Amino acid sequence: MRNKKLKTCIEEIVQLFFYDSFILLDCVLEDDLIDPVYSADMVFYRLERCLLFWQLYYKDTISDFSEFLLKNGYSESDIELLKFKRDEEHKRMNTGNG
Repeated sequence: MRNKKLKTCIEEIVQLFFYDSFILLDCVLEDDLIDPVYSADMVFYRLERCLLFWQLYYKDTISDFSEFLLKNGYSESDIELLKFKRDEEHKRMNTGNG
């Protein structure tokens, strides 16, 4: 980008989005399994967008979602829990209980 102010602004907005997404991920991981307040699906989607941006903008070689979360301090069990909660959310939505 030629405009340094624009580049700085974009990077700051992205930083805030990333930060908020990880805070939201923490909320999902701690959320109730039966009656969750937070959407695991939305967090998953946001983090997928974060990963895509990271790969395209920074030309990073992080290959997948799990590696992205591991590099940001999350464990394999955190990743599995997020996927489980996302699957459960899909089940609730498909049965009309969500």
